[in-house]
Formats: sequence, C-alpha cells, structure tokens
Amino acid sequence: MKAIVLDSSSLTELKQAGLLNPFIQAKSPVILCDFVWVTCRGLFSERERKDFEKKGLITRELDGKQVERVFRLFQKNPSMTRCNCFSFVLASTIPQSVLVSNCQVVQSLAALQKQPCKSLSWARKGLKMA
Repeated sequence: MKAIVLDSSSLTELKQAGLLNPFIQAKSPVILCDFVWVTCRGLFSERERKDFEKKGLITRELDGKQVERVFRLFQKNPSMTRCNCFSFVLASTIPQSVLVSNCQVVQSLAALQKQPCKSLSWARKGLKMA
C-alpha cells in the first residue's frame, strides 16, 4: 500500500481547503513530513499535532543532514517546488514502494496549486532557530 507524503505547507493547504479529513480517513497511510520547526514554527498547536497523530498521521522529523540536502537541491534546481524537494529527501529514508510524491497528491486535487519556492531565507532562519 502506498503512503501519501505531506509537508507542512501541503497540510496547511488541505486544512484551509477543508480537505484534511478525507486524507485522514483515507485507507492509505499518511506520512507527515514534519517541517514545522523550520518553516512555520507555531503554525499548528501542540494539541493539533497530537490530534493528527491520534488520527493516524505519522510525524517524521527531518534531521540537519536532510535539511542541507534540501538546500543543495534548491541551489541546483531553483525552479523545483518544495513538495518535489521534500519527496526527494524522504525517498532516502522511506522505501520507494511506499512513497507517493506530493505532486501526485496535489494533481489529484484540482483546488490545490503548488508554487515554486523562490527563496531559501525561510529555511536558513529556521536552521538558526533550531
């Protein structure tokens, strides 16, 4: 069974569009690529994060080495979207057989559009805080 891999921004978009519950209720496991500590500290409360875990979301922290790989990927491919990048990084830690890229998730929901990440400043600030 394939898993749906979501990063924080995908999760936020799903929440804002009212589409989070269908993902939680889906039979496929959902892996939350938990990047809140770098990109948007405080976006979800501790209670909300615990709620996601109770509903079957698996939280997964990215370590410093993986974050560095994200930076290098963006430097080499400025047009790469964050969801592609996260999926690539996750591919090294999650078996390929269970990985579904965020692009496939987003393409299946016409309401959601991913925009290319134009700056790495958000992530550099996050690294200094971490």
